[in-house]
Formats: sequence, structure tokens, C-alpha cells
Amino acid sequence: MSVQERTFAAERLLFFLTIIEKELDFIAAKSSEMVPEWLRLERSVDDWTDTRLAFRYVEHLLTEHRIPPRVYRALETHGLTGQLLESKVSFLKKVSERFHKIYEKHRENMGIARRLSSWVLGVLDNYLDSLANVFVGLGAVREFKEQIESALTSPEELNPA
Repeated sequence: MSVQERTFAAERLLFFLTIIEKELDFIAAKSSEMVPEWLRLERSVDDWTDTRLAFRYVEHLLTEHRIPPRVYRALETHGLTGQLLESKVSFLKKVSERFHKIYEKHRENMGIARRLSSWVLGVLDNYLDSLANVFVGLGAVREFKEQIESALTSPEELNPA
């Protein structure tokens, strides 16, 4: 794999990570409105601010050092290069566009907002699993996403009467 190919892969991966971070950022910011009051996390915005630093580490690695051959092989193993990555980017862009369009239309209906947000977090799930297998620090991002998703999907029966 040439340096030029690894550089292009790094650029596409950075774009992919940007979309993921943007969606997590949006949902984290809106989570206080969507999560039942008894389950709201006091520090969710602060926790997200701390957790998202993992993206900065990966960005630094990809922009300053490009992708070392060993890391590139790991990315290939997890389908995060070439056409497989392009397919994921394309799918995630469509999901993101549709999510924001429908969310804007139904933002007052918390039931719909919760389901839409949970769906997007589910889409991000597989991507974050693969990314965290290559960039260990993204495991914290995956765990934060799972915590928000669990709060969004809490059964109505758990809500106080």
C-alpha cells in the first residue's frame, strides 16, 4: 500500500469520523429533552465533551502520521478502507440527512425524536465497534453512545406514574 493510498484512506476515514461525531454531538445535546427526567444524566454534556477527545487523538494520528501500514491492515480487516469504507460513508450520509429532515419535522414529539435518535445510534453501533477495535480510545465513545441509547430506549413502564 503506497503512502498516497494510505493518505487518501486517512482523509476518507476522517470524513467518516466527522459524520459520526456530528451525529453523536447532536443527540448528546438533545438527550436531556428526550430522556425521561428520572434517567437524565447530570453530566451528559460534560461527559460527552470529555469523551469526544478520543476523536481528536484519532484525528491527530491520521493527519500527523498518516496511517502506518500496520494500522492500515487493521482498518482493512474491519472494512474501514476502500470500497467498503465508501459504502459505509454513503449509507451514513443518507441516514444523517434523513434523520435531520424527519427530526426537524417531529422535534416536538419526544416519542418520535427518541425512536429516530435511537435508530441513528444503532446505525453507529457497528461502525464504532469496528473503529474501537483499531483505535482503542474510541471504545469510550462507543460506551457513551450505548449509555445514551439505553436511556433513549428505556421502557415507558419504568417511568414514574
